[in-house]
Amino acid sequence: MRRRPPWRSRAWAGPLLLTAYALPFALAYVGLGAAVGALLLFGAVQATMLLAGRLAGERLGIRGALALAGALGGIALLVLPGAAAALGASVPIAAEPGVAAGPVGVPVLAALLMLASGAAWGAYSLMGRGAGDPVAATAQAFGWSLPAALVLALWPGAWEGVRPAGIALAVTSGALTSGLGYLVWYRALPGLTRTSASVVQLLVPVVAAFGAVAFLGETITLRLALAAALVLGGVGTVVVGQASPRRAP
Repeated sequence: MRRRPPWRSRAWAGPLLLTAYALPFALAYVGLGAAVGALLLFGAVQATMLLAGRLAGERLGIRGALALAGALGGIALLVLPGAAAALGASVPIAAEPGVAAGPVGVPVLAALLMLASGAAWGAYSLMGRGAGDPVAATAQAFGWSLPAALVLALWPGAWEGVRPAGIALAVTSGALTSGLGYLVWYRALPGLTRTSASVVQLLVPVVAAFGAVAFLGETITLRLALAAALVLGGVGTVVVGQASPRRAP
């Protein structure tokens, strides 16, 4: 059986989607606060993957929809105070010449870049459900994304203010921790429906928040506890509901 040429293979889609996720993500956070960016990113991921699940015939049902709403409410509870502060701080930035902003002061271009990044990550995650070898798929996606990274590295001013310690931290974060995270994610995806995979990702801010408690000395507040309970309960309900067999009519 003759193999398809590389340019007609789906193998190119993974690296392209990974690049389409990482590049807008990095550029968007130049003009967005972390909380606002998280809301936009996770909203785009959810919309992309839930729409794909819907088109594939997956249904949440009333209980699943309520659970998803509860999980999204937990995310909002977790990040909205920071988002409100970021919105207030972004108004002077929006007033600069040449920077278009929405009615609440969020830079429009940065917001659109973050939405595009979330959509690309959702599509990249959907592709992972069909990856036969997660290690090879992740390595290929990272390896074939290098040309775009090299082009950006040659961009005028790209190395301004860069220090060796920053380069080391960036390589560690990207090649090691992110690479291992994407590998584990691709290994887990085949066992999840599209809908479950989209909702499970809402755990990320909660895990990050408790990581800050464990490693950065932050305290567990009532808001964090309530947000974690909402997210964990919502995610668990959706995943269990999607995994349970459908009753025969």
